[in-house]
Amino acid sequence: MFRHLSGPIVKALFSGFFCCLCASANNAKDPMVQEGASFALRVAHPQNTQILKMIQAEGVKPPLDYSVYQMRSLDLVNGRIEGETPIVLGNDAIVSASHIDQARAIKAKNSIHISLSKEGGKRLSKTTGQMALGRDRIGTILKDKCIITPYVQAVLNCNLVISGLKDADETQRVTKALDERRKK
Repeated sequence: MFRHLSGPIVKALFSGFFCCLCASANNAKDPMVQEGASFALRVAHPQNTQILKMIQAEGVKPPLDYSVYQMRSLDLVNGRIEGETPIVLGNDAIVSASHIDQARAIKAKNSIHISLSKEGGKRLSKTTGQMALGRDRIGTILKDKCIITPYVQAVLNCNLVISGLKDADETQRVTKALDERRKK
C-alpha cells in the first residue's frame, strides 16, 4: 500500500496510529526520553483474537514464545488515550534499538523515519517476507508498551516510517529517545 522504491532500497510505511506516549506534550520529565526508549518490533500472533477469547474464557496461557501486551488506543480527534487493548505478541524481537542506525523526525507528517543496520534490515525482510500481507501485524514496543500494531502492507527492509504520532512535539521526543538509546 505505501511502498516506494528509491534505488535498491525499499521504503515501507507502517500505517496506523501511534498512541500518545505521555499525558502532557509539555512534560519535560518524559520517562521515554530520560531513561532511553526500549524499542522492539514483534510479530503479532495470527490468531490473536481467538487466543485472547480463550485466555479470557478458559484462563489458558498464551502459546509458547508469546506474551500478552497491552496496546494503547488513542482518540484521534482529541489526542487522548482512551484505554488499552490486549494483544498477543512474540517474545523474540525481530529488531530492537541495537539495530537502529538512525531515527529522523518527519515533523510535517508526525512520523519517524528509521534506518536499520544491514542485519536489522535482513531480519525484518525475512520476517515480513513470510507474513500474509494486509493480514498479519507487527507490534511496535516502546518502553515495554505496545503502542501500535499495524498490518504489514509490504515486505519491509532497512528503511521504514512509523506514522500517526500525536503531534510534532511527540514525534521529536520519541525520535530523541530512539536516537539516545541507539547511541548507548
